[in-house]
Amino acid sequence: ASCLVGSEMCIRDRIKTIIGRIWDLEIIFKRYHLDPRFLGRTSLKVIVPTLLTECDYESLTVDNGVGATKTWSEMITLLQSFEGAVGSSDMTKILKHSFDLLAYCAMDTLVMVKLFDYLEQLLLRSGVGQLELPIVNQKLK
Repeated sequence: ASCLVGSEMCIRDRIKTIIGRIWDLEIIFKRYHLDPRFLGRTSLKVIVPTLLTECDYESLTVDNGVGATKTWSEMITLLQSFEGAVGSSDMTKILKHSFDLLAYCAMDTLVMVKLFDYLEQLLLRSGVGQLELPIVNQKLK
């Protein structure tokens, strides 16, 4: 069935298909890839410095999820009261926050791609084959 582009139903359907393609790689680290260097933990704060030493969040102005949430909130607050003056200090702050968040999101995306590649390479080396993603879609209990 087709939908009108931009209609609420069409947008809802598109969001549902996107949600169906989102995978939580943490499930694999919790259930299937136990590394003693993780000390029983599976957060990105532990996995990334252990497996992906080239991905350095500490070099970023926004270097964690709490900081991203705080920066987003500050940016939205500034935008809500923004008068639109070019060159204003608020405009400068808004632009800085947006670039800082973009850098953080880019690092998060790179980390997810590299973790997926890391896991897939492990499977290929073990002879299992490519990473089968349906196991990733399972909810943690």
